[in-house]
Amino acid sequence: MSSEDSSGYRWQDEAAAFLRILCPGLVVETGVSDGVSTIRFLAALDAAQHGKLISIDPSPSYTTPHPRWTLIQNTSHKAIDGIYRTEGPFDVFVHDSDHEAECQAFEYAVAWEFVKPGGYVISDDITWGTHRAWQEFTAAHDLIERRLGHAGLVQKPVSVPCPSPSRVERVLWDASTAAQEFARRNGEAPRYWL
Repeated sequence: MSSEDSSGYRWQDEAAAFLRILCPGLVVETGVSDGVSTIRFLAALDAAQHGKLISIDPSPSYTTPHPRWTLIQNTSHKAIDGIYRTEGPFDVFVHDSDHEAECQAFEYAVAWEFVKPGGYVISDDITWGTHRAWQEFTAAHDLIERRLGHAGLVQKPVSVPCPSPSRVERVLWDASTAAQEFARRNGEAPRYWL
């Protein structure tokens, strides 16, 4: 593996190139940290002259304002439903936050519901640890994965609808409950509570 692959630049560059071509209206990203992927995604939206990025991170080190960017300083467990209720279905969801079993399982389950029919879910570090949350997620929905460096990308079928506003609480509860059980099965203590 090259230093470019291990640092993450390859997946971030490939994801940004994908966004430039796709021209999405709404990209939701979890995990900002020092802003490496955030900066690339914003540059892609600028190049496309379309769309906005909403990022969720409880304590990012990168906070530089950008006209296409909204930063929500919280966890995905507490913030993601508010984005869905306010903005509607996501065109693209990018997981790059806590890579432990519970958070990944929760974010994949919620992203599956909140991404619009035909939209995309991207995840960094799909081989993180031993819990195989990404592999279980893609297998459960019979998804064909495309690789972006060491990240994975899947498309939600156009036949799979998004939940109505009245079902959002149930989606969150089901995703949280399943993620906590997944964490326990993988020897992790659940850390997130709705």
